[in-house]
Amino acid sequence: LIGWMLLTFGFSDFCCFSYCFFFNDTATTEIYTLSLHDALPIWTSVGDAYRIFSAYCRYDDWQHIINVLVDCIVKINSNTSLCILDVGCGQGRNTLSISEALFTRTGYRPVVDVIEPSSVALSTVRVLIPSYSQGGFLRTAYGSLNELDHQEYDVVLFIHSTYYISNLKEQLLILTKKHLRPSGKLLFLVLPESSPFFIADRKLKNTAERIELVLDELHLMRRSLSLSSRFMFGNGSILLTTETLSCLRKFMKCEDMTNEELCDVLARKAKHGEIDFGDRLIVADRG
Repeated sequence: LIGWMLLTFGFSDFCCFSYCFFFNDTATTEIYTLSLHDALPIWTSVGDAYRIFSAYCRYDDWQHIINVLVDCIVKINSNTSLCILDVGCGQGRNTLSISEALFTRTGYRPVVDVIEPSSVALSTVRVLIPSYSQGGFLRTAYGSLNELDHQEYDVVLFIHSTYYISNLKEQLLILTKKHLRPSGKLLFLVLPESSPFFIADRKLKNTAERIELVLDELHLMRRSLSLSSRFMFGNGSILLTTETLSCLRKFMKCEDMTNEELCDVLARKAKHGEIDFGDRLIVADRG
Protein backbone atom coordinates (compact mmCIF):
# COMPACT_ATOMS: atom_id res chain seq x y z
CA LEU A 1 0.00 0.00 0.00
CA ILE A 2 2.32 3.60 0.46
CA GLY A 3 5.14 4.76 -0.18
CA TRP A 4 2.53 4.19 1.46
CA MET A 5 0.63 1.00 0.90
CA LEU A 6 1.28 -1.24 -2.03
CA LEU A 7 -1.80 -3.12 -2.80
CA THR A 8 0.02 -5.42 -5.03
CA PHE A 9 3.46 -4.21 -4.27
CA GLY A 10 3.29 -0.75 -5.67
CA PHE A 11 1.57 2.09 -3.86
CA SER A 12 4.73 4.07 -3.41
CA ASP A 13 5.29 3.83 -7.14
CA PHE A 14 2.61 6.47 -7.52
CA CYS A 15 3.94 8.92 -4.97
CA CYS A 16 5.84 10.51 -7.88
CA PHE A 17 2.35 11.29 -9.16
CA SER A 18 3.17 14.63 -10.74
CA TYR A 19 6.02 13.23 -12.82
CA CYS A 20 5.51 12.52 -16.51
CA PHE A 21 7.53 10.24 -18.76
CA PHE A 22 7.82 10.67 -22.50
CA PHE A 23 9.31 8.26 -24.98
CA ASN A 24 10.47 8.76 -28.55
CA ASP A 25 8.91 5.46 -29.54
CA THR A 26 5.12 5.63 -29.89
CA ALA A 27 4.71 1.92 -29.16
CA THR A 28 6.71 2.27 -25.96
CA THR A 29 4.58 5.22 -24.89
CA GLU A 30 1.42 3.21 -25.51
CA ILE A 31 2.70 0.27 -23.44
CA TYR A 32 3.57 2.57 -20.56
CA THR A 33 0.26 4.42 -20.71
CA LEU A 34 -1.72 1.17 -20.77
CA SER A 35 0.17 -0.21 -17.81
CA LEU A 36 -0.11 2.97 -15.80
CA HIS A 37 -3.76 3.76 -16.36
CA ASP A 38 -6.03 1.34 -18.19
CA ALA A 39 -4.62 -1.82 -16.66
CA LEU A 40 -4.13 -0.45 -13.14
CA PRO A 41 -7.19 -2.18 -11.60
CA ILE A 42 -5.88 -5.54 -12.83
CA TRP A 43 -2.87 -5.50 -10.56
CA THR A 44 -4.05 -3.33 -7.67
CA SER A 45 -7.72 -4.32 -7.55
CA VAL A 46 -8.65 -0.84 -6.34
CA GLY A 47 -8.30 1.27 -9.48
CA ASP A 48 -9.06 4.95 -9.02
CA ALA A 49 -9.11 4.64 -5.22
CA TYR A 50 -5.41 3.85 -5.39
CA ARG A 51 -4.63 6.91 -7.46
CA ILE A 52 -6.82 9.20 -5.36
CA PHE A 53 -5.08 8.09 -2.19
CA SER A 54 -1.61 8.51 -3.68
CA ALA A 55 -2.39 12.02 -4.90
CA TYR A 56 -2.71 13.24 -1.29
CA CYS A 57 0.51 11.68 -0.01
CA ARG A 58 3.48 13.92 0.81
CA TYR A 59 6.09 13.50 -1.90
CA ASP A 60 8.82 15.04 0.27
CA ASP A 61 8.26 12.36 2.90
CA TRP A 62 8.70 9.69 0.27
CA GLN A 63 11.89 11.32 -1.02
CA HIS A 64 13.25 11.23 2.53
CA ILE A 65 12.37 7.53 2.80
CA ILE A 66 14.24 6.83 -0.45
CA ASN A 67 17.28 8.68 0.90
CA VAL A 68 17.21 6.67 4.14
CA LEU A 69 17.00 3.41 2.18
CA VAL A 70 19.96 4.48 0.07
CA ASP A 71 21.92 5.38 3.21
CA CYS A 72 21.38 1.84 4.51
CA ILE A 73 22.45 0.28 1.22
CA VAL A 74 25.58 2.41 0.83
CA LYS A 75 26.80 1.32 4.27
CA ILE A 76 27.14 -2.24 2.96
CA ASN A 77 29.76 -1.24 0.41
CA SER A 78 30.12 2.06 -1.42
CA ASN A 79 33.19 1.01 -3.41
CA THR A 80 31.67 -1.42 -5.87
CA SER A 81 28.48 -2.24 -7.75
CA LEU A 82 25.92 -3.74 -5.42
CA CYS A 83 23.50 -6.46 -6.46
CA ILE A 84 19.91 -5.71 -5.41
CA LEU A 85 16.69 -7.71 -5.50
CA ASP A 86 13.43 -5.75 -5.18
CA VAL A 87 10.63 -8.12 -4.15
CA GLY A 88 7.18 -6.89 -5.21
CA CYS A 89 8.47 -3.88 -7.12
CA GLY A 90 5.15 -2.87 -8.66
CA GLN A 91 5.84 -0.72 -11.72
CA GLY A 92 9.40 -0.03 -10.61
CA ARG A 93 9.28 3.64 -9.72
CA ASN A 94 10.94 3.06 -6.33
CA THR A 95 13.44 0.64 -7.84
CA LEU A 96 14.48 3.26 -10.37
CA SER A 97 14.69 6.05 -7.77
CA ILE A 98 16.90 3.94 -5.51
CA SER A 99 19.11 2.82 -8.41
CA GLU A 100 19.62 6.36 -9.64
CA ALA A 101 20.39 7.62 -6.14
CA LEU A 102 22.94 4.84 -5.59
CA PHE A 103 24.60 5.59 -8.92
CA THR A 104 24.79 9.30 -8.06
CA ARG A 105 26.10 8.63 -4.54
CA THR A 106 28.72 5.99 -5.31
CA GLY A 107 29.54 6.30 -9.01
CA TYR A 108 28.79 2.60 -9.48
CA ARG A 109 25.75 1.20 -11.27
CA PRO A 110 23.82 -1.26 -9.10
CA VAL A 111 22.85 -4.56 -10.67
CA VAL A 112 19.10 -4.83 -10.11
CA ASP A 113 16.74 -7.79 -10.34
CA VAL A 114 13.04 -7.51 -9.53
CA ILE A 115 10.23 -9.86 -8.62
CA GLU A 116 6.67 -8.83 -9.49
CA PRO A 117 3.81 -11.31 -9.99
CA SER A 118 1.83 -9.01 -12.26
CA SER A 119 2.77 -9.33 -15.91
CA VAL A 120 1.15 -5.95 -16.54
CA ALA A 121 3.36 -4.28 -13.96
CA LEU A 122 6.43 -6.10 -15.26
CA SER A 123 5.83 -4.72 -18.75
CA THR A 124 6.11 -1.24 -17.27
CA VAL A 125 9.21 -2.15 -15.26
CA ARG A 126 10.99 -3.19 -18.44
CA VAL A 127 10.07 0.11 -20.10
CA LEU A 128 10.75 2.36 -17.12
CA ILE A 129 14.08 0.96 -15.88
CA PRO A 130 16.92 0.92 -18.43
CA SER A 131 18.56 -2.44 -19.03
CA TYR A 132 21.87 -3.14 -17.32
CA SER A 133 23.29 -4.53 -20.55
CA GLN A 134 22.55 -1.19 -22.21
CA GLY A 135 24.17 0.88 -19.46
CA GLY A 136 21.19 1.00 -17.09
CA PHE A 137 20.26 -0.95 -13.96
CA LEU A 138 17.74 -3.71 -14.65
CA ARG A 139 19.27 -7.14 -15.22
CA THR A 140 16.34 -9.54 -14.86
CA ALA A 141 12.62 -9.21 -14.09
CA TYR A 142 11.07 -12.29 -12.49
CA GLY A 143 7.47 -13.24 -11.87
CA SER A 144 8.12 -15.20 -8.67
CA LEU A 145 10.77 -16.20 -6.18
CA ASN A 146 10.76 -19.71 -7.63
CA GLU A 147 12.33 -18.37 -10.83
CA LEU A 148 15.56 -17.40 -9.06
CA ASP A 149 18.42 -19.78 -9.72
CA HIS A 150 21.73 -19.29 -7.90
CA GLN A 151 21.75 -15.51 -7.82
CA GLU A 152 23.07 -13.84 -4.67
CA TYR A 153 22.33 -10.32 -3.51
CA ASP A 154 23.80 -7.65 -1.27
CA VAL A 155 20.35 -6.21 -0.60
CA VAL A 156 16.83 -7.63 -0.75
CA LEU A 157 14.13 -4.94 -0.65
CA PHE A 158 10.52 -5.31 0.48
CA ILE A 159 8.82 -1.94 0.01
CA HIS A 160 5.30 -2.46 1.31
CA SER A 161 5.12 -5.85 -0.33
CA THR A 162 5.13 -8.21 2.65
CA TYR A 163 1.37 -7.82 3.20
CA TYR A 164 0.71 -10.06 0.24
CA ILE A 165 3.41 -12.69 0.68
CA SER A 166 2.17 -16.09 1.76
CA ASN A 167 4.38 -18.23 3.99
CA LEU A 168 6.58 -15.24 4.84
CA LYS A 169 8.86 -17.18 7.18
CA GLU A 170 9.57 -19.87 4.59
CA GLN A 171 10.18 -17.30 1.86
CA LEU A 172 12.61 -15.33 4.03
CA LEU A 173 14.42 -18.51 5.01
CA ILE A 174 14.96 -19.38 1.35
CA LEU A 175 16.12 -15.88 0.49
CA THR A 176 18.50 -15.72 3.45
CA LYS A 177 20.06 -19.14 2.92
CA LYS A 178 20.23 -19.26 -0.87
CA HIS A 179 20.26 -15.70 -2.17
CA LEU A 180 21.61 -13.31 0.49
CA ARG A 181 25.36 -12.77 0.55
CA PRO A 182 27.14 -13.13 3.93
CA SER A 183 27.29 -9.37 4.44
CA GLY A 184 23.89 -8.79 2.82
CA LYS A 185 20.86 -7.10 4.33
CA LEU A 186 17.09 -7.42 4.17
CA LEU A 187 15.30 -4.06 4.10
CA PHE A 188 11.59 -3.88 4.87
CA LEU A 189 9.43 -0.78 4.60
CA VAL A 190 6.13 -1.58 6.27
CA LEU A 191 3.30 -0.17 8.35
CA PRO A 192 3.01 -1.02 12.05
CA GLU A 193 -0.30 -2.21 13.47
CA SER A 194 -0.66 1.12 15.28
CA SER A 195 -0.75 3.06 12.00
CA PRO A 196 -3.76 5.38 11.60
CA PHE A 197 -4.12 3.83 8.14
CA PHE A 198 -5.95 0.97 9.81
CA ILE A 199 -8.80 3.26 10.62
CA ALA A 200 -11.35 0.44 10.68
CA ASP A 201 -9.07 -1.79 12.76
CA ARG A 202 -8.68 -4.22 9.87
CA LYS A 203 -5.04 -5.22 9.83
CA LEU A 204 -3.24 -6.70 6.88
CA LYS A 205 -1.00 -9.69 7.43
CA ASN A 206 2.76 -9.30 7.78
CA THR A 207 2.79 -5.82 9.26
CA ALA A 208 5.91 -4.58 11.09
CA GLU A 209 5.28 -6.54 14.27
CA ARG A 210 4.85 -9.83 12.42
CA ILE A 211 8.02 -9.26 10.38
CA GLU A 212 10.04 -8.56 13.51
CA LEU A 213 8.73 -11.76 15.10
CA VAL A 214 9.66 -13.81 12.01
CA LEU A 215 13.14 -12.28 11.92
CA ASP A 216 13.63 -13.22 15.56
CA GLU A 217 12.52 -16.78 14.82
CA LEU A 218 15.09 -16.94 12.01
CA HIS A 219 17.77 -15.65 14.44
CA LEU A 220 18.50 -12.61 12.32
CA MET A 221 19.71 -9.35 13.82
CA ARG A 222 17.33 -6.46 13.28
CA ARG A 223 16.89 -2.78 13.97
CA SER A 224 14.02 -0.44 13.23
CA LEU A 225 13.45 3.20 12.39
CA SER A 226 10.17 5.11 12.31
CA LEU A 227 9.62 7.40 9.32
CA SER A 228 6.92 9.92 8.55
CA SER A 229 4.54 9.17 5.69
CA ARG A 230 2.00 11.95 5.79
CA PHE A 231 -1.35 12.13 4.06
CA MET A 232 -2.60 15.65 3.32
CA PHE A 233 -6.07 15.96 4.78
CA GLY A 234 -6.26 19.75 4.54
CA ASN A 235 -8.38 20.18 7.66
CA GLY A 236 -11.23 18.49 5.82
CA SER A 237 -11.47 20.90 2.94
CA ILE A 238 -9.76 18.55 0.47
CA LEU A 239 -11.77 15.47 1.23
CA LEU A 240 -15.29 16.80 1.46
CA THR A 241 -16.39 15.53 -1.94
CA THR A 242 -18.51 12.41 -2.03
CA GLU A 243 -16.44 10.79 -4.77
CA THR A 244 -13.12 11.27 -3.00
CA LEU A 245 -14.37 10.00 0.34
CA SER A 246 -15.93 6.97 -1.32
CA CYS A 247 -12.59 6.14 -2.92
CA LEU A 248 -10.80 6.49 0.39
CA ARG A 249 -13.31 4.25 2.16
CA LYS A 250 -12.58 1.55 -0.40
CA PHE A 251 -8.83 1.93 -0.27
CA MET A 252 -8.69 2.02 3.54
CA LYS A 253 -11.02 -0.99 3.80
CA CYS A 254 -13.67 0.81 5.84
CA GLU A 255 -16.60 0.67 3.44
CA ASP A 256 -18.99 -0.03 6.30
CA MET A 257 -18.44 3.57 7.45
CA THR A 258 -20.33 6.46 5.89
CA ASN A 259 -18.50 9.28 4.18
CA GLU A 260 -19.39 11.55 7.07
CA GLU A 261 -18.03 9.09 9.64
CA LEU A 262 -14.75 8.69 7.76
CA CYS A 263 -14.33 12.43 7.36
CA ASP A 264 -14.97 12.92 11.07
CA VAL A 265 -12.42 10.27 12.09
CA LEU A 266 -9.78 11.65 9.72
CA ALA A 267 -10.35 15.16 11.04
CA ARG A 268 -9.83 13.96 14.64
CA LYS A 269 -6.58 12.20 13.71
CA ALA A 270 -5.21 15.05 11.61
CA LYS A 271 -2.60 17.48 12.88
CA HIS A 272 -2.04 20.69 10.96
CA GLY A 273 -4.09 19.28 8.09
CA GLU A 274 -2.09 16.04 7.80
CA ILE A 275 -2.25 12.46 9.04
CA ASP A 276 1.00 10.59 9.57
CA PHE A 277 0.53 6.91 8.77
CA GLY A 278 4.00 6.22 10.12
CA ASP A 279 6.17 3.87 8.08
CA ARG A 280 8.68 1.61 9.78
CA LEU A 281 12.00 0.64 8.23
CA ILE A 282 13.34 -2.71 9.44
CA VAL A 283 16.92 -3.65 8.58
CA ALA A 284 17.94 -7.28 9.13
CA ASP A 285 21.15 -9.26 8.63
CA ARG A 286 23.00 -12.23 10.03
CA GLY A 287 24.88 -10.08 12.54
